[in-house]
Amino acid sequence: MVGIYKHIPQVGGTSEITIQTDTGTDPVGDTFTFTSAYMEIDGDSGTDTVTWAFDGGSGDTTNTVLGTTAGDSMTSAENNTFIGHDCGTAVTSGSYHTAVGYEALKAQTTSAGTGNTAMGWSALGSMTTGYANVAIGVRAGNGLTTGLNNMIMGNDAMRTCGTSVSRTVAVGPSAGSNNTGNDCVFFGNTAGKYNTANQKLIVDVADRGNESNSNNGAIIYGEMQSTETDQILATAGKFMAGGISPSGKIHAYQNVSTAAIPALYLEQDDINEAFIEFEGTSAADGSRSISTDTTEDSAKYGAIRVTINGVGDKWIRLYDDHS
Repeated sequence: MVGIYKHIPQVGGTSEITIQTDTGTDPVGDTFTFTSAYMEIDGDSGTDTVTWAFDGGSGDTTNTVLGTTAGDSMTSAENNTFIGHDCGTAVTSGSYHTAVGYEALKAQTTSAGTGNTAMGWSALGSMTTGYANVAIGVRAGNGLTTGLNNMIMGNDAMRTCGTSVSRTVAVGPSAGSNNTGNDCVFFGNTAGKYNTANQKLIVDVADRGNESNSNNGAIIYGEMQSTETDQILATAGKFMAGGISPSGKIHAYQNVSTAAIPALYLEQDDINEAFIEFEGTSAADGSRSISTDTTEDSAKYGAIRVTINGVGDKWIRLYDDHS
């Protein structure tokens, strides 16, 4: 049986509540001791010092703290919530933090870092002065010390990343775990794990062993640049528009008979460049992807209709052979 055994109010001093946790009549049990600004829960009736405390050190205001040594260094901090053993234990004057979990945001110190959210065992556990980071998961963001404006979700995501990595999104177990680049986006298990460059987009679910393999093997790889024409979006696999079963590396399928638009539309504003460039291995006998044969004696196979500058019913002639 668990129940309140006694309540002894003391004016201007300490009030004590004893909770009896056995079936006997003795008052031995767990003890709640509190004043107007502090409440401590002693875990048992022994002499150990393990407690849960609803306070935040001295001089703090508008803080909520629960856990052994949680928030116990605060002096002028405000608007913080720390729940868990050693959670926010080094914070002195930092504000607007929310941390839940064993040693979450353990090393955060002064007001140089504010507004961090850490949820999970040791989440943002090494953060000292970074600010505006969100980390959810076991050891999530544990590699950061001064980084800012990161969004991290997943166990071990950015666990051993560069200490000052900033403005990066990592979602997935171990996503960006060893990353040292800023302004990156990683989605998927181990995505961006080996990345060292800034402004990368990587979507993948496989640990490919090194940075080169990760970049070239990702289902989506991108390089984000301030100049839009310098940006890159690539895939290691096949790409299809209009379906999910591509028959080539790039497959454009017009799957609506009344769409009234072409399957592929090419527009070229650079007057010095071609519409299409072909690269391959050439041979005169037609045994390779490009033929160098210049004779014109093959039978015509047919033609493909194209539109040029908005004028339709133009045709590209096809031949039965390379000659």
